[in-house]
Amino acid sequence: MNPEEGIIMENTKESIGIFIGRMQPPTVMHQKIINDLKYDKIYVIIVEGAGSSHEKKNFLSFDDRVKTLKVTNPKVKAIHSTTGYIPDIIENNKMNQDNDDIYIVAGSDRIDGYMKQFKDVPYKVFKHEIPRQPEDVSATKVRTALMAGDFASYKRMIAKGLDNEKWFSILRKKLMERYNEI
Repeated sequence: MNPEEGIIMENTKESIGIFIGRMQPPTVMHQKIINDLKYDKIYVIIVEGAGSSHEKKNFLSFDDRVKTLKVTNPKVKAIHSTTGYIPDIIENNKMNQDNDDIYIVAGSDRIDGYMKQFKDVPYKVFKHEIPRQPEDVSATKVRTALMAGDFASYKRMIAKGLDNEKWFSILRKKLMERYNEI
């Protein structure tokens, strides 16, 4: 409020959380991190194609990952990118139209590398570091359980909503098809 004029000035700035992940598939830890975020908008950036250093490990298409995220984290918007350069992703998807507060959400093993990308941008970017925990669940372990047909291990590690026989079967089939291609 401007006391001299008696006018209330509305703050239109929003907070935007950006989480980068392959989601191959979303684990219970991905889900917990995303659900715990308290930003006005939350984007999950999925890098695939030539710009992904893990392309051979990917067994889910972008559309598959959007479907799984709608089940596990319906409040997020998935963004497809062929590059891992986050400032370009923000610009290309018009994520910062109003000079909003941008928060890069990542594990302690990745956050500093992501933050280096913002060295020369004309806006502020904040880091939201997720410390690694002893109970961290990796998607690699989920894929291993899928390959082995180990539903009990899969169910313990996969994001809620995907922790049933239907999704186990769908994901296992897709993984096996990809594995047979390679």
